[in-house]
Amino acid sequence: MIKVISVDNKSIDFTEDEIKLSVLLKTMCLDDDFEQRKTIQLAKVDIDNLFYIKRLSIAIIENNITEDKIKEAEDFEDINNSITGYLKLTQEFTVENLFKLLDCVNFLENIIILKLIKKKIDTILKDNTVTEIKDIFKLKDTDFNDIDKSKIEILSNLVHD
Repeated sequence: MIKVISVDNKSIDFTEDEIKLSVLLKTMCLDDDFEQRKTIQLAKVDIDNLFYIKRLSIAIIENNITEDKIKEAEDFEDINNSITGYLKLTQEFTVENLFKLLDCVNFLENIIILKLIKKKIDTILKDNTVTEIKDIFKLKDTDFNDIDKSKIEILSNLVHD
């Protein structure tokens, strides 16, 4: 077990298999070119996201989720119920939480979780209308320039939003 300490100075133990999902953690904790560590402090990951990453890592390992499985899935819901439930948008797990988690896994270079989040966002964009997407991501008309607005209008006319 390797103790991973969050930016808010709280820790969670990770197994070597869970550590190996992150390029950064694998390099810092298990690479022969570096002094192998049993404790590591992360500058950009808070305890809530570290806990989420731990839970997702366990589910990824238990369900043998690979980059290929994610790529082959038609949409996010087709991947695995154990995984998709963790990234379901709710009042407790909002789109803001999703993007904070995305920032953390990007920092850790956790490619599988990055691809899961990307598949989740792709599915949201594919399965919803422009108006629903604006609501989900809390976007306002002022968030778009004139070119973006014209593209949205063309798309809306095509799909009769």
